[in-house]
Amino acid sequence: MRTILVANRKGGCGKTTVATTIVSALTARGQSIALADADRQKSSLKWIDLRPKVATPITKLNWTKDKALGDAPDNIDTVVIDGPGALSTAHAESLIKEVDEIVVPVLPSIFDMDSTDQSSTWIPRIVFWRRSRS
Repeated sequence: MRTILVANRKGGCGKTTVATTIVSALTARGQSIALADADRQKSSLKWIDLRPKVATPITKLNWTKDKALGDAPDNIDTVVIDGPGALSTAHAESLIKEVDEIVVPVLPSIFDMDSTDQSSTWIPRIVFWRRSRS
């Protein structure tokens, strides 16, 4: 099972929009998809509920609590994780341990670029730590 995390330390940078767009594209390709929402606002889960009933089903996963991380049905091809805003390092570590790929959305503003610069320093350390432990 492929796992994709959409994350940035800054809120409001388009994580949910990017996550739901990736899910839509993969669903259109015929994949069995789960959308895991790790944000307490649960916007991705609401988006699934608003989809037309005739649309291809998407499995909803509520990953807003640490103990739910990693729970996904066996029949899923890809899990896309909508990461929370203000992602803390501890929560980041627990999410990154679950993923194959990380997508970091960035808006063209100094605030987003600064936040992304900060993320670019701790994400590689977490990924390296994860790989060195496996």
